[in-house]
Amino acid sequence: MTLNWKIRGTITYASIALDGLLFFLLLGLTVATWVLHRQRRFNLDVLPTKTLIGSLVAWALAECFWAVSLAFGYLLLPSEFFYDLGITVLFYVFYALLHGLVEVTTGTKNGYPKTKLFHWGLVGIIAVAGIVEWVLYVMTVVYASNFEFWSMVWKITDTASMIIRWLVSWEILAWSIVLVIKTVKLRADVMVPSLLYAVACVFFCVNWFTWTCFDIVSYVVLQYTMSNTGVNAIRIVQVIMCACWYPSILICCLRWGMIHRGLVDRELINEVKWPSSGAVEADSGIPTMEVDSKPIVEVDSSNHIVEAAESRPVAELDSRPVPDRTLNV
Repeated sequence: MTLNWKIRGTITYASIALDGLLFFLLLGLTVATWVLHRQRRFNLDVLPTKTLIGSLVAWALAECFWAVSLAFGYLLLPSEFFYDLGITVLFYVFYALLHGLVEVTTGTKNGYPKTKLFHWGLVGIIAVAGIVEWVLYVMTVVYASNFEFWSMVWKITDTASMIIRWLVSWEILAWSIVLVIKTVKLRADVMVPSLLYAVACVFFCVNWFTWTCFDIVSYVVLQYTMSNTGVNAIRIVQVIMCACWYPSILICCLRWGMIHRGLVDRELINEVKWPSSGAVEADSGIPTMEVDSKPIVEVDSSNHIVEAAESRPVAELDSRPVPDRTLNV
């Protein structure tokens, strides 16, 4: 019995410590993402960096409130709210990055519109499931007199929500594999961002697979008898996965922004007209730009004003010799 309590205490303290470390890591990633977004040389405007910052802030607040709730036993309601908010925004970030990378790889500006609509529908389902789950959790906490009923309804909803997130994460992982295959065939220069995105998807999918297995075992097989120690153990796995997928997403955005900046610069260079003959200056070796040789003002050939102006003498010079002005000594 004493050993069992020691194990529980160790898992609880480890969960609190890792939640604190993850909180500071998320804050650091938030600041780094904001600084990189302000740097124009990376060209991150085409990426969902602001949404990524929102997800980082929401998840950091959720971790903060969760650590406080483990230590002092309250603030679980705001923790669950920011947790569901961060999850929904994170799914949006994954799909936005996927659509952008697919468009860059295939060279289309609006590729797979029906697939996009289907993905945004999945994000909407996840958002609705998160709202329903949080409302039922509030009912469980508020109506303590009927705790068993609301607790059972909330746990069933929580299990269904976890299964939905797990299935959607598998769909994202499958698309990341398709993206890597397309990148190998079509655009090798986008290989690094695609691989980083796939790595983030792997950690993301493992996280929801772990939570789904835990919910099914604890809420269905064991009939809701799993203690908080199991939740803390699963949260340790989630902290590790979260500390892996967020940096992968940030580095993916950074590399993609650098590649996109290079593509924009290349398009601007291609807009300049270089001479077809490849004329090169003798001294500098730099190709000379073509200059338009058309006259700025066209003069009517029937008008002889120009000829008259050219034939009229401007001034007649005196042909007399210049006297010598030197002094005779």
